[in-house]
Amino acid sequence: KIDISCETRDSPLVVNGNNGQLQQVFLNLIFNAADAMPEGGALRILSYRQESAHGPLAAVEISDTGTGIPKNIREKVFDSFLTGRTEGTGLGLAVVKRILKSHRGDIEVLDSSPSGTTMKLWLPLADQPSPENRPRGPV
Repeated sequence: KIDISCETRDSPLVVNGNNGQLQQVFLNLIFNAADAMPEGGALRILSYRQESAHGPLAAVEISDTGTGIPKNIREKVFDSFLTGRTEGTGLGLAVVKRILKSHRGDIEVLDSSPSGTTMKLWLPLADQPSPENRPRGPV
């Protein structure tokens, strides 16, 4: 019941990190978005390169058309043990933030309303060799 779209404005975006931990970040955010849309909706994932004072970043926005985050907890969504669900532990977004911070990245609630939420995360781009110095063929 959920329509998923993915868009990459700049590719490839390569970051250094622990695959399992970064997979946990994305799965948690996608499952949270799905939980916010029990009757279905749209999930959009957008990635792009962003310049910052600390160097280039890989930015990812995950947007849903769910119920939104209540205003009274929006500032605290990354705190441990905060949950709006009866079956939740309140650790998911706190773990997401911890993992991203350990990878020199971060996350924020970009927008939230009764018509949906957009979370934005970013990670530093990995240093990549220039095109003429990249290996050719299998390595």
